[in-house]
Amino acid sequence: MYWVCINYPLAYVKKGQPGEATAPLRQLLALDPKHLYASQLLGLAYVQLGEKTAAMQQYYVLKELNARMAAELLKE
Repeated sequence: MYWVCINYPLAYVKKGQPGEATAPLRQLLALDPKHLYASQLLGLAYVQLGEKTAAMQQYYVLKELNARMAAELLKE
């Protein structure tokens, strides 16, 4: 079920509409706070939106879950 939930906001990020992706990603993370891909994608959406503080907060959350994925987010 989570793969469906992640594909929806992923489509918005790929289309260059990250603002549309943040709400569904936060909802998914409310259900599953340790969802790696949702955490990384939310951080990427924040980067695309220019919300550096929120992106860094998401980086630190992701770093606790998966250091490699957090490093990928930091490169963005």
